[in-house]
Amino acid sequence: MKDQQLLKIAVVWALIGVLLLIGIAQWAKPLEVKIADLEENLGKNVVVEGKVMKASYKETVSFFDITDGNGKITVVIFDELEEKLSKGDMIRVAGKVQMYKRKLEVIADQITCLKCGS
Repeated sequence: MKDQQLLKIAVVWALIGVLLLIGIAQWAKPLEVKIADLEENLGKNVVVEGKVMKASYKETVSFFDITDGNGKITVVIFDELEEKLSKGDMIRVAGKVQMYKRKLEVIADQITCLKCGS
């Protein structure tokens, strides 16, 4: 084969690979859902936003009750947070929806402060 043909084939396959990676990245993103819709997403990774109504800290785990105006959910995180959250803070939570003692909760992988400490 000529070098020109090999170059064209390599470029085409590189473009196909990039497009596949973009598609996979879009598909792998957690769903952004309202708290009221969490039951439909049991076992899935989701993203929810809400206002902290209650915060509770233990030695190895933290709990937050949040609301988005459509519903209320308990968020559980086993990692230590950089800063403590308090009532009224607006947060974004990425995590998995699970059932615990017949109640839905989100086991957080990541919590981002949208509007905190004001």
